[in-house]
Amino acid sequence: MQEYIEGQTLTQKLQQGTLSESSVKEILTNILPVLEYVHSKRIVHRDIKPDNILIRYADGKPILIDFGAVKETMGTVVTASGNSNRSIVIGTPGFMPSEQTAGRPVFASDLYSLGLTAIYLLTGKIPQELASDPATGEIVWRHHALSVSTSFAAVLDKAIQSHPRDRFSTAREMLQALQTGAIKTTLISAPLPKVSSQPDTVLSSYSPQPISSSGRLTDLQKILILGGLISASVVVGFLLTRSPQVMVSEPKNTPEPSASPSPITPLTPTQSSVPPSKVPRGRSLGWIRLGAVKNTLGTAFVKEALIPTTQPFTISPSIVPSIGDRVTAINQVNLRKSQPQPPERKLAESINVLQSGVELVILQLDFFKDPNSPFPYTVVWAEVGVPN
Repeated sequence: MQEYIEGQTLTQKLQQGTLSESSVKEILTNILPVLEYVHSKRIVHRDIKPDNILIRYADGKPILIDFGAVKETMGTVVTASGNSNRSIVIGTPGFMPSEQTAGRPVFASDLYSLGLTAIYLLTGKIPQELASDPATGEIVWRHHALSVSTSFAAVLDKAIQSHPRDRFSTAREMLQALQTGAIKTTLISAPLPKVSSQPDTVLSSYSPQPISSSGRLTDLQKILILGGLISASVVVGFLLTRSPQVMVSEPKNTPEPSASPSPITPLTPTQSSVPPSKVPRGRSLGWIRLGAVKNTLGTAFVKEALIPTTQPFTISPSIVPSIGDRVTAINQVNLRKSQPQPPERKLAESINVLQSGVELVILQLDFFKDPNSPFPYTVVWAEVGVPN
């Protein structure tokens, strides 16, 4: 038996109009502690959706209902051959993630469903009505709820990531992100190259052997002295050839000021936007998508305004920067090994996640019309590094 609760479902409540960010946050902060308790009992609800959350008439509190999927799971019998006598694919299409569709739900599956429920309350659109990014497969919804804050949208984006490892690992973690407005991310970068003014070769101190009483050097002494001189010559030559690269940077030609914006030279497969020797070398982290510019020419200009398309712009100030400019990341964004390469412009491998608030320096720029985007505008990518 289940307790009878008088109230209206979120689906019924939405018939009065979409909910505000504060209302949706309140619902989540009441449901997440319940999920934390359910998960602590090693149970996955598996059917979280607007129809299964009631707003109780008595006190206006959201109540998670319909644990039928839980009972179904607990009652499943596995035969000696390893087959179950019931289907374990339980849930509602659209609101359940791919691993649950395959019959392997995890705790983060409930968080995915709850995140999509929240997006439904903000936008009035069920998951099947939302587009997905053709390059990443991620759900695109922010343009349907422009009043939602960046921090809250980032929490929901993390909850609905395609792979469970990219979502919140626990309900408590998601609740803390809601309360603090900060998402815990780890920025992992390649190890720093070892920079030293001295070569790695270590020269041991040399203690000369006593000269024979005859005043003449033995053959062993001659060999040791000659070897020491050769080693010293090699080290000195090594330092002399390296020092100009470490201590001296090539002067940059400063362009004359102009009243019109400066066009950026596009990258080609065989050409870099700036010769490597002239790039202001901060420690490179990888490539990020800065945003798009509102033209269909495949070109961009310095200080041209960045606009969101299927994804928001990711830096402040939100304009096309120059190489060497310092900017600040304002959205969580994937760092990739390189910019999308022609002709398909497929995304390169994601190597890390860059968190909001990190200060960056622009090392290289690239821009192009993305054939994988439903928008015809020019997208802008940049290799970014840590400022020196």
